[in-house]
Amino acid sequence: MAIINVTALYSRLVSNLPDTSLALLFCFACVAVYRIYFSPLAHVPGPKLAAVTTLYEFYYSCIRLGQFVFRLDELHKQYGPIVRIGPNEVHIKDAQFFDKIYNVTNKFDKDGWFYRFLNTPYASFGTIKAEDHRLRRSALNRHFSPASIIRLDPVITQAVSTLCRRFEEHRREKRVVDLTNAFRCVSGDIITEYVMPDPITLLEHKDFAADYHSVFVRRFAIIGTFHRHLGWLLPVILSLPGWLLSLISPPAVLQVFSRIKWMDEQAQMVMQSGGPPKQKKDHPIVLSSIYHSDLPANEKTLIRLSQEALIIITAATDTTAQTLSLATYHLLAKPHLLIRLQTELQSSFPAAADDTIISYRDLEKLPFLTACLKESLRLGSAASSRLPRINPNSPITYGDHTLPAGTVIGMSPRDIHYDPSIYPDPRSFNPDRWLEGSDRARKVNEHFLVAFGKDARSCLGNNLAMAEMCAILGNMFRKFEAIELFETTEEDFEMAYELMAPYAKSDSKGLRVLIK
Repeated sequence: MAIINVTALYSRLVSNLPDTSLALLFCFACVAVYRIYFSPLAHVPGPKLAAVTTLYEFYYSCIRLGQFVFRLDELHKQYGPIVRIGPNEVHIKDAQFFDKIYNVTNKFDKDGWFYRFLNTPYASFGTIKAEDHRLRRSALNRHFSPASIIRLDPVITQAVSTLCRRFEEHRREKRVVDLTNAFRCVSGDIITEYVMPDPITLLEHKDFAADYHSVFVRRFAIIGTFHRHLGWLLPVILSLPGWLLSLISPPAVLQVFSRIKWMDEQAQMVMQSGGPPKQKKDHPIVLSSIYHSDLPANEKTLIRLSQEALIIITAATDTTAQTLSLATYHLLAKPHLLIRLQTELQSSFPAAADDTIISYRDLEKLPFLTACLKESLRLGSAASSRLPRINPNSPITYGDHTLPAGTVIGMSPRDIHYDPSIYPDPRSFNPDRWLEGSDRARKVNEHFLVAFGKDARSCLGNNLAMAEMCAILGNMFRKFEAIELFETTEEDFEMAYELMAPYAKSDSKGLRVLIK
């Protein structure tokens, strides 16, 4: 048997290190020169370092945590409406160009690097190829159609009733209510009741599950941001034995992985149940319907079901809560708007008893209520990041720039929503922009409200989200007329980080109120 001389091997490696380093440096220099001067995107303006490596974005997204969105604003001011932000990626800030990239007829792919954010390639959201996405969405679309949401009305009504009961408890005890967490609880209860065989009941938790929400949401987004740049991160961590993971991980991270494990358990329950798709009293179980659909067998595996559930529930919970929180804050901070909303509610439902929950189907007909929600969707821009797409077959032309097939092209809904040529004084909360002006002006406003997306990849749950928000906001302000802000300012709603979604400063306590 040959015996390895470790000392000799080490000496050889050390002696060759200068030559190896020079060779690697030369290779890097060649790649850098090609990407800056000879790449098909060399003509697109932007910082040279970004053209060479994604480490440019890594610095702003990970080292400085969630600051790349603000760097993008600076780059557009410096270079114009089109900026090269990666070796094969450009970002465009031009509302009039949005429809060319995001429309229902385009069969564009997603950027695999960007959308590995949550390591969910088997979920519809994380699916890269357009055809694969079409197949996966086909099993989901009917469950989130307007007709399906009508059948879900009893679930929404029951959850809102529980929420109002909890508000009444806090009112009697004169306790501060964390409305952001309360909204997360009600949204989470509704979506898990609809999707999972065994739902969670966050609304019954003490303080609206404050300990859970305070660490889970932001930590989940931070882990995803790092995983985008370090693609080995989540697979390695998830492959570790449970005892080792518990030993080396902080509690907040363990909570994230506990949620992922719960998704796996729910998917296993569906797969082991047998028989036809399982039903609850008023509605199907979405996960069971997917498993018993006519999708091919490779689309009904444990990992596929688990990842789909994770994305649906995560997306349906926090974005809805943030939109409701922003609308509620501005209504409470601007009494003249709150009076208008309460007057509309009182005049529309004068005979509603105190214990009656008004259906979202009646509330969504109220013009000022829906205007407040649209304005919150616009101003909050729950999808604050860019949404990269790839045309795999044909080049795309923007101005004087021809972007070859395969180029990653991203635009940001936030840029559209804050465009003063479309929405005058875009940083102000003004529900009247949805009610006043000419028909044409209102149609333009509606056209450019892209909070839920506009292409074939648009948000699956927009109908459910609007139903929930109408039911929650309408019933809350119909039943509780005296709600006051508690140690909450507009700064608590200003984006300090962008981690796929907007996040306020780290010490923000969210929307807190006293109900009197």
